[in-house]
Formats: sequence, structure tokens, C-alpha cells
Amino acid sequence: MEYETKKARKGAFLLIIILLIIFLPLSVISVLLRKTITNKIDTPQNVNHELLYDNKMWFYDSDDKFLASYECHSSDCDYANLDMDKKTSLFNNRFAFITDEIKNMKVVFLYDALNKVSYESIPYKRIVSIMDNYVILENLNGYYGVISLSSTPKTVIDFNYNYISLHNEKLIAKQNDKWYLITLNNEILTNPIEEEIIDFNDFYLIVSNQNGLYNLVDYNGLDKLNGDCQKLNFVGKKLEVQINDTYYIYDYENDLIVSEVYNVLNNQNYEAKLTEDGLIEIYADNQFLNSLIN
Repeated sequence: MEYETKKARKGAFLLIIILLIIFLPLSVISVLLRKTITNKIDTPQNVNHELLYDNKMWFYDSDDKFLASYECHSSDCDYANLDMDKKTSLFNNRFAFITDEIKNMKVVFLYDALNKVSYESIPYKRIVSIMDNYVILENLNGYYGVISLSSTPKTVIDFNYNYISLHNEKLIAKQNDKWYLITLNNEILTNPIEEEIIDFNDFYLIVSNQNGLYNLVDYNGLDKLNGDCQKLNFVGKKLEVQINDTYYIYDYENDLIVSEVYNVLNNQNYEAKLTEDGLIEIYADNQFLNSLIN
């Protein structure tokens, strides 16, 4: 009985050895095969790091590390343009605006390369402008809005404006034939303004009418100058003004003309320039005339 027990133990030991000889190499081969397949999946084949390769757009961060690839729907997918002639690129090592054909329509949409998320379901007509993490866009219905890409993409200005432009870190916006000055936090700073806002400072707006003439109004829309101007520009703390054939520098805070009043002859071009020393220099056809303290 003891012999048979020893014999059975010896047989079991031999069986274990045989099984180890058979299955251990198989396990090693399986691990190596799985690693090889995984490497093939994780390692991009775009060895030259081309933007467009194998009908895909390839995205790499600033350290040239692979982030993601986007499968193009058309042969001419690319980064979307900014101002018609300048292409955008990957920014914040994460976001890209792609132009591609979606449902038989050429559109612009956001792509998150870091998280491999495509926002094709939120298409746009074009990018209007970009400032830091803020992007002004026009949607397919012709309405303008602003999105923020500081972290998770979100809309900060709803797409219900007929026009939006970025100016001195604020937004000039048009809605229902009225003009507004608003912040990037969607704070409306002015009353509805009847005429197009061209420029502004902390208290006043330069507006333009349909005849191409200019006027100065406050944030409530009240006129601050008598008469429409052929030229009206902020120069430091003053205004350069041309009304008909007269040109001068105007102190709008104290309601005073602070320069000589010049007669504009033969379509002369008068202009004022603010120097680094805080002086306002006056020129006529690029010829220096005078200067005054801002």
C-alpha cells in the first residue's frame, strides 16, 4: 500500500513536470504575442509624423508625442482656416478645429486630441477669431457665439448674435439691428446702440452711420459731439476729429479743442500719432506740424 502511494505520488509529480513543459512555453508565447499586437495598436505607423497620412489627420503635442489620429471623411480634411488665409493648428496641446465633409456638407468642428473626442455633432460655418482660450465662431445658421477651451469646451456667449468681433479684449456684437459692447463673461456694458460700434474706451463709443460718417456717444447712446465726422479716432486721452474741412484734437473729458484748428485743403490727410513719451503729434500728408501733451 505504501509502495502504491509512493508510486502514485511519483506519477503525479511526473505529470506536473510534463504539463509545465507543455504549457509554460505556450504562456510565454501568448504574452509575447499579446504584447506585439498591443504595440501594433498603440504605436502609430506615421513614421514621418505627417499631418495627413493614410486618410487620417495625425496629432502630436509640443514634445512630438503622439496624441491621436482622426479618420477623415473626405480627401481634403485639414485644420480649419482663420480669416480665410491662415490655418489654425493644435493649441493647448489638445484642441484642434477640423474642416471636413460631414453628411455631404463641408463644416468646421472641434476635436479633442487629448481625449480622442470628436464634436462633429456641433458643426460650425467658420472660425471668426481666437484670443487665448476664447474662440468666436459662426454657426451654420449664420449666428455668432463664443466658446471657451480653458478646460472642458463650453459656450460662454450663446449663438444668437448676428455679428461678433473681438476688439481690445471685449466684444462688439450686433443683435436685431442693435449694437452692444459685451465682455467675454457675457456682461452687456452698453444700452442698445442704433449705429455700428467702431471703437471704444472706458466711457465712450465711436459709431458709424450708413453714410460712413462717425459720431461719439456714451454707453447710454447719447451724442457727445455736434455733427457727423469724416474722421474720428481715439488718440490717447483725446480724439482726432475731422468735420467737413476742419481738423483738430478734442479733449472730450473737458469738452475743449486743445489744438490748432486746421483747414483741410485738396484732400489732405491729417492724422495724429501717440508717441512713447506721451505726446500727440499731428501730421498732414506725413509732414510733421505740431505736438501737444496727451
